[in-house]
Amino acid sequence: MQLTLQITSGPHAGRKVQLRSGQVARIGRTEWADFSFPRDGELADVHFAVQCQLHGARLRKMALDRKLSVNNQDVNETDLQPGDTIHAGQTAFLVAFDGNANPGARDSGASGVMTAAAVAGAAGVAASAATEGDGQPSAMEIAEQLQMADEHVAIAKTVKTGPQFVAALAAQGAWAKAVRVQAHLLPKREAVWWGILSVNAACGDTLTPAEAMAKEAALAWVEQPGESVRRRCETTAGKTKFDGPGSWLAMAAFWSGGSIAPEEMGEVPPDEKLTGQAIASSLMIAAVMGDATKAKDRYKGFLSQAPDVASGKIPLPEQK
Repeated sequence: MQLTLQITSGPHAGRKVQLRSGQVARIGRTEWADFSFPRDGELADVHFAVQCQLHGARLRKMALDRKLSVNNQDVNETDLQPGDTIHAGQTAFLVAFDGNANPGARDSGASGVMTAAAVAGAAGVAASAATEGDGQPSAMEIAEQLQMADEHVAIAKTVKTGPQFVAALAAQGAWAKAVRVQAHLLPKREAVWWGILSVNAACGDTLTPAEAMAKEAALAWVEQPGESVRRRCETTAGKTKFDGPGSWLAMAAFWSGGSIAPEEMGEVPPDEKLTGQAIASSLMIAAVMGDATKAKDRYKGFLSQAPDVASGKIPLPEQK
């Protein structure tokens, strides 16, 4: 059996840890760990260990002074299920098993807690039911779905629609939050296309070769959003350090659908919010690249272009 821990958020998002039966891996921030993630300053030197067994996996906390949770419940030691999400420091790890990777609820007799993927699915159904009138979520529904801070929820309460929420956040100078909401509002293909246009405007040809290749991989997916092209986005992003905007554009395309587990494993669908989060990460980096004093004007430019992408005034590119 093979176990995959796919990092879906945090400074090292996009990386994976893969183990086979009988292997034990220690995860942490320093070289004392078997797999180290040094850019997550909240991880312990060795934060937790995972043992991959013949028919499952066991998680054990190694740092007594640090928090470790599975599906938002604190744990010291537990068996892992496919679709579980481990949180340690700033990093989230999605669990997948070879041949048994479909996320679902844990046995109710064991914990009564739904997996993160199941919760996201339930939230999507609830939102669809709540917005059946015009098919569009309200500002408050968006704020709740994105788990925004109280100060931004307060802004959502002053408006009704998603576009109004974007404008209200921008008016309060919450530029990164406005970009995140805007990315969430766009269909995934349009969101990636908007991100590419914005990065081109902000960064021109100043990206590193690896970041430029990742951006081109994302563009290839926008032009022809097939499965092989989507998978290629992850591979290309993996060749970067995930510290530039191109890598996050590629991950946004990879997280647009399909499965985020290796092809030979069962299907593990991505959380619906991941594409929007990756686009927001890309544009936050692009906004401050080179000259950080231009960030406000760049954010304004990003947001002003989004309605034209949404309406089709700026059409999606066709494959060359």
